[in-house]
Amino acid sequence: MAAEVTGSSPAVHPTHTRTGRLATGSGLFHRNESFLRGVDSLSAPPRRELSKGASVTIVKDSFYINGQWIKATSSETIAVTTSGTGEIYATIPVGTVDEANRAVEAAAAAFTAWTNTSPKERGEFLTRISEKLSERSDEIALCIANEVGMPLALAKGIQAGIPTATFADMGQRAKDFEWEEEIGNSTIVREAAGVVAAITPWNYPLHQIANKVAAALAAGCTVVLKPSEVAPINAFILAEIIDEVGLPKGVFNLITGT
Repeated sequence: MAAEVTGSSPAVHPTHTRTGRLATGSGLFHRNESFLRGVDSLSAPPRRELSKGASVTIVKDSFYINGQWIKATSSETIAVTTSGTGEIYATIPVGTVDEANRAVEAAAAAFTAWTNTSPKERGEFLTRISEKLSERSDEIALCIANEVGMPLALAKGIQAGIPTATFADMGQRAKDFEWEEEIGNSTIVREAAGVVAAITPWNYPLHQIANKVAAALAAGCTVVLKPSEVAPINAFILAEIIDEVGLPKGVFNLITGT
């Protein structure tokens, strides 16, 4: 789902800029104005629009819906920048209301079959996702180091390592958890809630995604993920892995936008 492109660029959707600002109204920092000025100076460079003739490395033009990569209907895109320089290195598509609805409908249609899948089988899927994340840890680390600005060595241990461990942990929990419990004359049955809409932030992007998605899948829920437009490429890697391990169609869906 990536391509080398040159020449005329697609339209770029303006988006929010990371600032890293701290509130100054109360608490520990309100007296230390020099420290706060230093924090303000750490603001990330503003997002740039693609200019005519600009070149980017990664182009994502599809969403993962109902087990398939579906080409976006809109030509509108969002530029993803390298945090250290502000240079654009990727673009992602902007989803429409119709595409978001299709993702939700796919997740709803897949829910009954997925929630009736045995916890052991759900756990095995999560374990395989963890293994594939581990295989692509170098790629994930480099991707997130670009997106959020973390040094590469730390990114591999934290940004790639923690999500990998989360999927493994939730895989084991799905197998070990007591889904039914007899108390007196009653049986307590723990059931999945339904479709989970996971909207995640840019800091620790794949970690935030893993916390939501792995737990939801373990519980028998289906998922529609909308990652941060600031750090979205790692979510595409996860979707590729989910497709590779053969998770049933509609159980996980990915759409991007603002």
